[in-house]
Amino acid sequence: MATERTKSKPTMLEYIERSPLAVEEYLSSALDSESEDFVALLLDRRPLIITGCSTSFSIAQAAARFFDEIAGIDCRAVPSFDLENYTGASIRGKILIAISQSGTTRATLGAIARARSTGIWQVVGVSASGASPMEQVVDFSLPLPGERERAMAKTLTFSLGSVMFLRLASAIADRLTPGLRRSLEPASDLGRRLRRALDDNRPTIEAAAAAWATWKDFVLVGAGPAWPTALEIGSRMRATSYTASDGYELEEFTHGLVSSLGPRHPLILIALDGPGWRRSGDLLASARHVGCPTMLVVEDGVGLDGAEYVLRIGGGGSEHEAAIVASLPLQLFTHQLAVRKGIDPDTMRRDVASYDEVYNDWLFPPGVH
Repeated sequence: MATERTKSKPTMLEYIERSPLAVEEYLSSALDSESEDFVALLLDRRPLIITGCSTSFSIAQAAARFFDEIAGIDCRAVPSFDLENYTGASIRGKILIAISQSGTTRATLGAIARARSTGIWQVVGVSASGASPMEQVVDFSLPLPGERERAMAKTLTFSLGSVMFLRLASAIADRLTPGLRRSLEPASDLGRRLRRALDDNRPTIEAAAAAWATWKDFVLVGAGPAWPTALEIGSRMRATSYTASDGYELEEFTHGLVSSLGPRHPLILIALDGPGWRRSGDLLASARHVGCPTMLVVEDGVGLDGAEYVLRIGGGGSEHEAAIVASLPLQLFTHQLAVRKGIDPDTMRRDVASYDEVYNDWLFPPGVH
């Protein structure tokens, strides 16, 4: 099914399948010197701004929660274009963490320049590319784990990037409060949980993708750490299967947006073992009452069931880890939905001349990304 454009490089599916082992290998290795220096830099809990575009911004949203909730550092995520053009003096004296897998994203480079002019204290660049334009304009470079992902969907980048920031936030907390329980499972346990989340749910994922292949409107909802996961998966579904998919925070969705649910508008609900699961039950019951097809991504310990399709992701770690684990079967569902629709998820319509021209001539001409 792959086009000539994608046959010569790894596919979205291959990167999804690589994720459990890649996460396990990263967590099994010692922190590199750059990561140790980064942890030391943040020990005084100076406030943070994190920025990026697309999947990099999804990672930024997850990381902002990790730093705030685990390490106790005031942190917020701001999209690169917004930071470049609208953010004012509120960033003065803070640390900027700029994420760009390529290190060449024009909006992120612009955000760095704006932050410099507004009085940012220090800039940390996070990239999978060593020598890049971003490396030349930051004070400190932090490598993303693994190689630069060549597939368009950036699924492995989201998984590894999220795990990296969770590990770093946990390391900061450990150093600030010795003896505090680690927020990360052992590498082998998390790797095994990711693998099981893929393998055990394959039949359900295939069945849901086949049943929902003709539908175009999908809603993903999560609370707390599951919210960035819902946002990221919704964006990837839009990009790879051309559906009207969106991610929402749980309580916000209950305030009026339930009216968008219906018999041909599936709800994908991420219910983790934390404060949001009982409210998730209210939304699940509401969706079923109005005839909405439902998929539940559920962690052990959560007393919910009754969706047409249930993806089970185990349990035992923190809610932050569970949100990362939940993303993996949903990435696979995203891929399989596109395939069932007869769409190549590795092209994002770049195999269509008019869309390729849009990207090359208007959105991302040379020097923009």
